Amino acid sequence: MPGRTYRFAARCAALFSLVLAAAAAADPIGDAGLKDSDVQQAALESFANGYASIPGGLRRLGPDARAAFVRAAGKLAIAYSRTDAFRRDYAAWWEEHKPKLELISAQDLQEENERAQADYAESQSDLNNIAANFEAQRGQLKQAGMSDAQIDQMIAQARQTQQQVAQMRQSGQIPSGPQLMTEQDRQQQNAARPQEYQERLARFQAEHPADPREAIRRELNRFLQVSGSVDFNARVVNGRFADSAYQSKDEDWKRCYRAGKPAVDAAREVAQSWLQQL
Repeated sequence: MPGRTYRFAARCAALFSLVLAAAAAADPIGDAGLKDSDVQQAALESFANGYASIPGGLRRLGPDARAAFVRAAGKLAIAYSRTDAFRRDYAAWWEEHKPKLELISAQDLQEENERAQADYAESQSDLNNIAANFEAQRGQLKQAGMSDAQIDQMIAQARQTQQQVAQMRQSGQIPSGPQLMTEQDRQQQNAARPQEYQERLARFQAEHPADPREAIRRELNRFLQVSGSVDFNARVVNGRFADSAYQSKDEDWKRCYRAGKPAVDAAREVAQSWLQQL
């Protein structure tokens, strides 16, 4: 899977992450003006995107209601995790985000070569026209404060660069055309991809268990470990922790700190109870 690997950080305690990320307070779900479906939708978005999705309305609530919301949201999360809907949603996320074996087709080869040729032609046009463009912009450059002598020097340097590039191409120091993929290149890359795919799949499976119960257990334990190390008496100066060690903590640790001890203690109670029921 190209690019960055999706992290299922909120998959099992999404409602905890939701509260901690918001650093906002909430009464039990109904009193907060939310429906169960609102919280479940936020949790599902957290599962899918790998970060906490915050339903509207939570941010306006006062800090004294945080623990009550955590307990209510935790109860809903536990109930939701036992449903077929949760298992289907988890399986769908897993299938969608797991690495795919992607081979280079003959059409891919053709399209890649067409892009390379177009990019090369564009770069050549830019290089060949740079001196002419400077000359065409002489009036604008002079209005910007440049003298004719300075503009002439820029044009001369551009022409010198053009000559140097032409000489290097002629001598073989740089390619005289775009680098195109051959059929042999395509077959060699395709032959190596199955092994690379298996390695990526193994890493994904290690990070994101296919069994949702294992995923829940792992996330709850991670939450308990992180939240148990938070110093709620840490001093903050101008938006930064006075202790540099705290400032370097990850975002989960800082979410717990911002949520406050009552909310985190409530979340820990729910997490410990949840683990006992797995």
